[in-house]
Amino acid sequence: MRTVLVLVFLLLMVFFALENQLQTTVIVGPFAITQSVAIIVISTFIIGVIIGRAVTLPRAIQGRISKS
Repeated sequence: MRTVLVLVFLLLMVFFALENQLQTTVIVGPFAITQSVAIIVISTFIIGVIIGRAVTLPRAIQGRISKS
C-alpha cells in the first residue's frame, strides 16, 4: 500500500512540474537561484521531509532502546 501511495505522489509531482515551468528567482542571503516554480517547491518539500525526519529520529531511537 505504501508503495502505491509513493508512486501516486511521484506521478502528481511530475504533473505539477510539467504544468509549472515558469521561471522565478529565489534570493536567500547572498545567493540567488533562478529555477522553475516546480523545482523550487519540490526541493523545499524534500528539504522539509529531511529536516522533519532528522528532528524525530532521536525520539524514535530512544523508543527502540527503551523497549529492548
